Amino acid sequence: MREIKFREWDQEREDMIPGHGMSYSEREEFDDSVSFRFEHEEDLDYTGRQPGTDRHGTPYRILEQYTGVDDVSGKPIYEGDIVQVYRDWIDVVEFRNGSFGLAVSINHGFISFNNLNGEMEVIGNIHESQELLN
Repeated sequence: MREIKFREWDQEREDMIPGHGMSYSEREEFDDSVSFRFEHEEDLDYTGRQPGTDRHGTPYRILEQYTGVDDVSGKPIYEGDIVQVYRDWIDVVEFRNGSFGLAVSINHGFISFNNLNGEMEVIGNIHESQELLN
């Protein structure tokens, strides 16, 4: 079974939390649910908030899920990562139709990880390394 974990991108601070690392979630299981708790604290009073923001108008963080696949150096690959495949092309990891895969920028298609037996190396993410996609 694939390990389920998340990381987060803070839109307001334009950073993965904390600092240059990531804030990864801790999985907690209950009789009726599963939750993911992150390592930081925020104001959790959501009364009067706008959609997509906390009560102070701060945009929610973007959660990105672990794909269950590691790159050639053992680094976990998450949604939103930019990977180099076969040292040949660079693409963005996405989740579509129930599976993780590559956006295939070349022809606007999608290749599921299930159909991709290639070397992948994480070289950045869409939040901090957009220039890699040009």
